[in-house]
This record gives sequence, structure tokens and C-alpha cells, in this order.
Amino acid sequence: MRLPANCLVVSILAMFGVGATAFGDAIDFTVDQAQSNVMVTITLDTPVGADTDSDTSSVTGMITGVVDSPTAPFGNFQITDMIVSTAESTALSFCFVPIGPACLAGVNVTSNVGGMNVVMVTPGLPAPVVAGAFTQVGNDLQLLGDINVTATGLAVGQIPEGPFVIDSDPLQNDLPGTLTRIGDTFTLTIDLDATGMIDDPDTGVMIDFTMTGTIVATGQAPVVLPGDLDCSGVVDLDDAPLLVEALLAPGSFSGCDINRADVDENGATNSLDVAAFVAAVLGN
Repeated sequence: MRLPANCLVVSILAMFGVGATAFGDAIDFTVDQAQSNVMVTITLDTPVGADTDSDTSSVTGMITGVVDSPTAPFGNFQITDMIVSTAESTALSFCFVPIGPACLAGVNVTSNVGGMNVVMVTPGLPAPVVAGAFTQVGNDLQLLGDINVTATGLAVGQIPEGPFVIDSDPLQNDLPGTLTRIGDTFTLTIDLDATGMIDDPDTGVMIDFTMTGTIVATGQAPVVLPGDLDCSGVVDLDDAPLLVEALLAPGSFSGCDINRADVDENGATNSLDVAAFVAAVLGN
């Protein structure tokens, strides 16, 4: 006996115990150095004194994001991985004992290209995209890198010198931004405001870092795979509940793209797509 389309899919669900799953298209973004710039600010608090200085740099890097739907309004969006690095050398000067235009005690801090990095350790929860804008809260970001410290004047012998590794504790930071798509290109813009702190009780030196600026990154839309209704990049049994929805209740479809329910690509979603779906699952 030949089962109706909905019975066949439901039978598959029952056989393998398939339930609803999370879904989303993963997009790899490349940071656009020409449009992305940050200000690196360091505050040094030492036994000799305290001071703050800043320098600017363009940045490079990679960002991975997951979007519910590849078409606007996109649903939820989540940045799942990120590394942003300074693309230029930076130089900061600190004066702890200024006397007029002179500095009796201070340090110079320099870093090479790629010497300052912001890395996502743990992403925050997915954020709804509303009119192209989102704010992903609760992200654990870490500042990593390498700097070289040179003491000047009376600070020589009082402040540790030489190369140092930046390895701050992860701190929670929010990531507000926008997501747009034109043709096959997604553009992600982030207002970065990352902070970190290193406290060295052995030397009495405490360092506060911040990296603030605008990050612009672009990525290509994932290739549409018919039957991949959860946008996971593969057609599997996780897509079966969504095919049932597309066949029986298209008005309440909860997948990423109902057009992918036309598995046989004949221009309509019907019982013929069930056989094509089964063939796609077995083919994987």
C-alpha cells in the first residue's frame, strides 16, 4: 500500500525519533580592512604612577555568524566566532612624572602588526534582527597579543621592561550591529567595544585595555540546498519535521526557508517532494 506524503514523512519521524531542532545558515565573514578601524587605549597603573594613551589602527580578521533565514528580515542572528587583529603597528607613550614639557619617568609601549587581538571565547545568545539591526549581549571576549615595554627616565629599573604577552581574562561585552544583504553578499557591521584587564601582583602593575571602533565585514550567502529546511548545510532527518510543516501547515512553517521544501525543484511543494527528500537523506 502506498502511503500519503504526510504519512510517509511522519513514519520517518517516528522510526528515528526525530524532533524539532535548532537551525540556521552559517556565514563566514572577512573583515574589510579599508572600512574597519579601532582605537587601542591602554591605562597603566604602576608603583611609579599612572597614565593613559591611545593609538589607532585598521583591522583585519574573520567572523562567523549564523542567521535563521538567508533572506530579510533574517530572524535571529548570532556571531559564533570572531578574531579581529590590528593591521598596523601601534605606539603609546606614558608619562608618570611630568615636569613641564619633560617627563622624568615613563614608559613606551609598542606592538607590531597583529600585536593586538580581540577573540570571542563564548558567544552570547542569538539576537533578533529588527530593521537590519541587532544587539548580541553577554559575549565573553578576550584581548590577546604581544607588546614591548621600554622604561624612560626614573622609571628605568622600577618598571619591568621587554616583550610581554597580553592574555587578559575574558570579560562580557555586548556587540551591537547591523546585517544587510545585497545580491549574494551579506554585510555585517559591528560597533566593537572590547575591554580587558591584567593585574600583576608581583610587579604592582595593573593594565586596562580597550579596543573600540567599527568593524565592517562581508560574506557570501550560502548555497541553497533543496531539502535543507533548517539551513544546516546538509539534508538529513533533522529537516523532516520542517518538511511536514511545509506540506501540512505552510502558514506556520518554522524552518529557515520554505522554498527549500520544493525538494525536486519542480516549482511546487507536494507529495513528489517526499520521495526526493528521502532520496536526498539516503544519499547522505
